[in-house]
Amino acid sequence: EKVFLASIVVITILTQQPNHQES
Repeated sequence: EKVFLASIVVITILTQQPNHQES
């Protein structure tokens, strides 16, 4: 479904982001 694909796209973009450090 579009929602499923959209989620994958969002996750992919977030994953491609630089290493995010939560201190």
